[in-house]
Amino acid sequence: MRGSKATLLLAGTAAALAIAVTAAQPQPANTSVFTADQATIGQTAYQTACARCHQPDLRGSMDAPPLTGTNFFNA
Repeated sequence: MRGSKATLLLAGTAAALAIAVTAAQPQPANTSVFTADQATIGQTAYQTACARCHQPDLRGSMDAPPLTGTNFFNA
């Protein structure tokens, strides 16, 4: 019984230490989905091909639906 308590205590301590070490690891600096270059390319493509109908602020027009707002996110 005494050996199993010591083993359980040792295992618990080791697990707690492993969790603490893992939590202390630095997080990646950039967690965004896109790089800055990809965002710039996308913005240029939108302004060139889409903004004419969808408007520069994404609000849409009679020719194209909005690409922002509640209706867009619900769709």
